[in-house]
Amino acid sequence: MSRPPPSPPLPVKQKDFSFSHAGLLHGTKLIPRCPVHLLQQTFSPACTTDQYINTTSKPWLVAQCVFYDLPFKRPLDADDLRFVLICALQDGRISEEVGVPEKMREVEEKMRGEWEARVGAYEEEMRVWKGERLAMEGVDATEEARCYPEVFVARWFLDGEGRPDREKTKEGLVLGGMGEKEKEGLWEAVRKVEGLSLYVTDRRSVVCWGEGDGLVRVMDRAFAEIAGMEEARRDGLFVPTMEAHFDVNRLMAKYFLSGVFGQPVRERTPRPVVLRGWFGGIQERQRLLGAVRQCEGLSVCYFTDEHKQDFAILGWYSEVLEEQKRLENAMRQRLAEREMAKRDAESRPWVAALQPHFWYCQNRVFKPKYKDAFMMIELVGSWMVKCPAIEKQFGVPPGAMTLDIWNDKPRNKHGLVAAVDFGLTKGTMLIAQSDESMRELEEMVEGYTPERERRMNVGADYRKKYINIARDASNPMKPLDLLSTPVREPGQVLLHWMGRQIGEESVEIDPDNKNMGYISLDMQSRVVGQGKIRYVSFFAGPLDIWIYKLSDEPRRMPDRWSNFCSSAPDITKLDVFTNTVPGSVALSQGPENPRRGRPPGRGFAPKPKQ
Repeated sequence: MSRPPPSPPLPVKQKDFSFSHAGLLHGTKLIPRCPVHLLQQTFSPACTTDQYINTTSKPWLVAQCVFYDLPFKRPLDADDLRFVLICALQDGRISEEVGVPEKMREVEEKMRGEWEARVGAYEEEMRVWKGERLAMEGVDATEEARCYPEVFVARWFLDGEGRPDREKTKEGLVLGGMGEKEKEGLWEAVRKVEGLSLYVTDRRSVVCWGEGDGLVRVMDRAFAEIAGMEEARRDGLFVPTMEAHFDVNRLMAKYFLSGVFGQPVRERTPRPVVLRGWFGGIQERQRLLGAVRQCEGLSVCYFTDEHKQDFAILGWYSEVLEEQKRLENAMRQRLAEREMAKRDAESRPWVAALQPHFWYCQNRVFKPKYKDAFMMIELVGSWMVKCPAIEKQFGVPPGAMTLDIWNDKPRNKHGLVAAVDFGLTKGTMLIAQSDESMRELEEMVEGYTPERERRMNVGADYRKKYINIARDASNPMKPLDLLSTPVREPGQVLLHWMGRQIGEESVEIDPDNKNMGYISLDMQSRVVGQGKIRYVSFFAGPLDIWIYKLSDEPRRMPDRWSNFCSSAPDITKLDVFTNTVPGSVALSQGPENPRRGRPPGRGFAPKPKQ
């Protein structure tokens, strides 16, 4: 195990003073010296009462008298100390011209020297500790140079006493690229070591001993190693692009000249060299263009593809134009193929409709953590619904039917609530994993309705029977319609929905729980599912449905479930698009933890007299 890091330096103390990174402070409250102009403002008639009281406490007044070497007898109250300071300001003992007294300057300089010595010793200990830790962790030299340039230089080029050691790293080091701030930090660390040289770019850098042949030799090695890098096997343009970023002169010598700053050799590279990117800054562009101008017959032009990516084409004049035309023709061919594929997809409606689903599958962040485990929260998000029977009956286009499932936290222990859009009908859907959970969820979201009041008016005995009958094994409630599904598996959930047709004022009430169904989620992908659902208003039997996930965030808020439970007074004013009812509360903003079976603000009505 590595030793713990060194402790930061403690403040330097002398009598009532202490000195640290905050400067010279006085007393246990560590009060600094107040500048003269602020003292003048504090004790001026224009100073506000709050400012005057907050900045002239007794410890603060004592500290200022000590800082400005004003004699006073202890003990004095705050008013006497204020009088001493005001007199000193009026008679000129405290002024911008006088400044800090000589006695206090000497104290501050002495304590500053001791503090800087402690800080220097701490930084040296920290540098050694970081070097030991990096050596134990096997940190890459490039990362070390980026994050800790001082530690990097000491580890590779200095001896144990901090002196240059040319035998430590004879061949130099080839590093990766550096950002602007990282370049400045590394330059600053290298300049402190005599005889150490640095060549740094945003892609590749070199640190070695010597400025002449030593630096040239290491740069030649770094340039030659580019062709053997792992990225070169995957990207055909990587090698010339990296070589151009590292050193344009060596690039020219490799492909077009007899040597560095040599003569043009057309036979060396007949075809143009394509570089990825038109370089990132003005300096890089000017360096490349300057090298091209010095070579007779050489030209450079650029090309932008359909993805807005730039390419620099470097070569002899006639070949450069031909290469540019070839790249443009290849781009046109790709665009034509893409347009043809787009038209083909449009001719197959569901292929085009499922494109958002395919995009989500390729870019989604969530991955199933356990293969067989299933959690209801995995269903939260926006889904596309496919139901051939509804599409054929109502003429709904592919992809128009949606299911937006929300994580309604006050109710998610029983199930989830969703906004459903079947093209002709919009409504709200409840999703649960069992009959019991579905009943519990319905009770929580039903809210106050005339049907709920009717149930309560018949008395507490009926209420107890109605709510607890599902828990009474001796008198079981009629099971929910599961559409004759087999034994439930992980990923299978129950559905219950109600809604109304678009443009109609009346809702499609479902008092007998007929609009039920189920969905079985694919446990491998968790983004597709298949099941059945009933739509009793138009279809006698269950309908086959498929769902495809589009995003992890739902896009449409569900309407209040109670709006579809009965003919409520305001149901004709319900706007399914804005999900607002005059005087109502949104589903996700309902009352917190209402008592089950009792609407907020209402008690149980007495049993009516016969």
